Amino acid sequence: MSFFEVFNEFLDKHLDWAPLSGHYKVLARLLRRFELYRQKTTRTKFTLILNDFDSGEIERFKNFVINEPKIYDKYPSIYKAASDVVETARKPRRPEKRGENSIIGILKRLRAFFNWCVKRGFLDRTPFATFTGIGSEKYGTPYYITIEERDLIADFDLSDKPALEVQRDIFVFQCLIGCRVSDLLEMTSESIINGAIEYLQTGLAYLPTVSTSCLSIAGR
Repeated sequence: MSFFEVFNEFLDKHLDWAPLSGHYKVLARLLRRFELYRQKTTRTKFTLILNDFDSGEIERFKNFVINEPKIYDKYPSIYKAASDVVETARKPRRPEKRGENSIIGILKRLRAFFNWCVKRGFLDRTPFATFTGIGSEKYGTPYYITIEERDLIADFDLSDKPALEVQRDIFVFQCLIGCRVSDLLEMTSESIINGAIEYLQTGLAYLPTVSTSCLSIAGR
């Protein structure tokens, strides 16, 4: 099996149901662009091979992720020629500069893929066993708004700006139930069970249900 055949099996059999599956599809496309970039810069028919992916390749991939906006400007044909390795409706566009936490998240997802490969017997050892350059996420000090400030935001007239009004309502709704954007985007009408919201918090254990009173406040 090729590298991307294994990756797609990882998506289909391990992550098809998971809230974060979209992030791994982004990773698959990122790895494909990296493969094309290596072909351009080495002037060879370079192909990602599972057993050849070592700590050095991870470092090169990390540098690609960091410098992709500049790489896009220098090698735009990569993005025009890149075939989708997973189904998507997105059109190629210039990548934005990624923050440190975003880069760390990408590398952690790649590490999760290789750990799965070891468990499934595709690899004897993950290349991350000798790679120490992931780092740790850093977050700033959180600042909390008061209930009065929340109500001012909720009641503010944004009828002349419908798009902003929707974003405001999403923000207020999140204030009431405490979910993250990634969890919110996965919610459907089926998330409301017996008048309460139930969902699996991304990457964590089961989160208790939210009371129906939150729904009535958010819907005012």
